[in-house]
Amino acid sequence: MTGSSRSRRIVRRLAGALAGTLAALLATELVWRAVEPGPIAPPTIRASDGAEVPLSTVGTYLGRDAPPAPGAPAASRLTPNLDLRFCYADLGLDYLDADGCVRVATNDLGFRDEPFTREKPPGQTRVLAIGDSFTFGNGVRLEDTWVQRLEGLLEERLGDAEVVNGGFATGATRVGDYLDWIASDAFAFEPDLLVIGLCLNDLGDVPMAVKAPPVERRWLGGTSRVLNALQDRRQRARFERTPLPDATVLLDLVPEPWEAARATLTATRDLCAERGVGLLVVVFPMFFRLERERYPLLGVHQRVTEFCAAAEIPCVDLFETFEGMDGPSLWVHPSDQHANPRGQAIIADALLGPVLERLGE
Repeated sequence: MTGSSRSRRIVRRLAGALAGTLAALLATELVWRAVEPGPIAPPTIRASDGAEVPLSTVGTYLGRDAPPAPGAPAASRLTPNLDLRFCYADLGLDYLDADGCVRVATNDLGFRDEPFTREKPPGQTRVLAIGDSFTFGNGVRLEDTWVQRLEGLLEERLGDAEVVNGGFATGATRVGDYLDWIASDAFAFEPDLLVIGLCLNDLGDVPMAVKAPPVERRWLGGTSRVLNALQDRRQRARFERTPLPDATVLLDLVPEPWEAARATLTATRDLCAERGVGLLVVVFPMFFRLERERYPLLGVHQRVTEFCAAAEIPCVDLFETFEGMDGPSLWVHPSDQHANPRGQAIIADALLGPVLERLGE
């Protein structure tokens, strides 16, 4: 065999191998395009009349159309007798229904709770829990909220106990704006203990989670979805290894929400003392990077707990309760970083002891 014949044979083999490789890559691309999951749609609120709005508007969507009239009986500032569904892209989660939704209803006083009276029944121990979506229970059934779970735990210890779910009841989403409702309405429900659930994003533009930034330059101009997926995975892995700055800088850049929160907590402490009502502040962590050395919000927790200690406001910080856990495993849904039923149960269990202590039990 001449040298030229041998060269042609090698070229043919290389061409065949290249053609086979290209065919395999093309087949992989076609299969990936057929099975590739699409982007997850953001969650929505669905009303009984078919209206649908983004779940991100929940704080205002559920509110009353008009402020309460002067002298009106105490009530939540949510619209009473709502019957809605919070809906997510269906991933087969067992706490959502067949459509990927969870029912959300308010009672005749405007609380996301079972019916109860303003006046506390004789012999009942009553806790009023106020806060935002973490207290309201975005994405979980009423019975799965930490408020209802805590009520069950207290009933086992104390008998007749009521934990009122005052999530969004103040008509506000930030702690600094809770005081008006606390002063005007909260004590009419005769609580033995007022619990303020404090999410770090109530204190300013603190994120619930930080995700990897989008890839700036796509391989092959982004024409291959397989390569795009590989590049996205590589980007996420790199981001997970990247330290994040201390988020307390966000409180320093825009200090007004934190200043307002401190004023509200101080005034609430004084109102509770005047009425002989216990007070407990609960600090919820954000569920991402929950390892102490990687958690970028630890400084924000410390700001809150140090303030409460100096102001003699009883406070429970739940970061240590969740420290080291996998944050996304506690999410309601990949599109919603609120606590799922497992996370809600952990919160309730962690609060039982401090609540009993504040009740003098």
